[in-house]
Amino acid sequence: WSRNSSALYADYGPGDRYFIDLSATLYAVWGKHEYTIRYDANGGSGAPPAQTKTQGVPLVLSDVQPTRTGYTFLGWSRNSSALYADYGPGDRYMIDLSATLYAVWQKNPEIYTVSYHANGGSGAPKTQTKTEGSTLYLSDVVPTKGRNVFLGWSESSFAKNVDYAPGDAYTANRSVTLYAVWQYAPESYLIRYHANGGTGAPPAQTKTEGIALTLSEVIPVRERYTFLGWSLNPYDSVPDYEPGGSWTADTSVTLYAVWEKDNYDFSISELTIPEKEIYRYGTATVRFRTDNWDPLHAYPD
Repeated sequence: WSRNSSALYADYGPGDRYFIDLSATLYAVWGKHEYTIRYDANGGSGAPPAQTKTQGVPLVLSDVQPTRTGYTFLGWSRNSSALYADYGPGDRYMIDLSATLYAVWQKNPEIYTVSYHANGGSGAPKTQTKTEGSTLYLSDVVPTKGRNVFLGWSESSFAKNVDYAPGDAYTANRSVTLYAVWQYAPESYLIRYHANGGTGAPPAQTKTEGIALTLSEVIPVRERYTFLGWSLNPYDSVPDYEPGGSWTADTSVTLYAVWEKDNYDFSISELTIPEKEIYRYGTATVRFRTDNWDPLHAYPD
């Protein structure tokens, strides 16, 4: 109560003592009801201090935003388990009712790293970043390693088989190091044939490193010569290799044909000259017989 009809504050409360010896009229002092709006960080920290709302007067909610590691603040709700906010910072609160507003949080997706290891090679791709719940497409960059063939990527540094190929989709929600998987590529060597004065040398052959090569059985020809085999030296008379022989050296080479000149084995017999004496400018008849004793190299005439 107050003696002033327009007072904003009371002089007396119900049940108070009145000491003034004076007649008076006490006027009721009225005030609007006030409500308390509290904030709960709901697992976070840094909630705003409570605010007071006057009945019938909109309350502008605090602009202060709480924080929570790994989460994004979405706003406020009167429900502590809400997934969506009823109010944002600075919104108007119209309800004439005390309340606790709870922070609404959205979990931030985890960030994972995909690293590449050339595993003895070089030129591995750069590390990639994968977001939780999303698909990452692996790098198309291919490393190199001497005479090895790159097969793909594995989560094991000792793997013989691949888990992923370049450009594959990676969906796992975890960080990982991918190791290059290699397969040794053996060297190839060229074995050439040189007829060395003859014709019909075999076509070149390719030898794989570590694997014996069976030499060609094709035999070249040379008139009045016999083919003996193949040699590393074009001037050899004795061959190093025979047709169909085995070449084991891991090196390219030219093999030269080795030739033996044909010698004809024949005899002359029954030589006769009928004339006893032959005068100058005379004519004599000589008769003889020839025999070929070599069945392999028969003398033609």
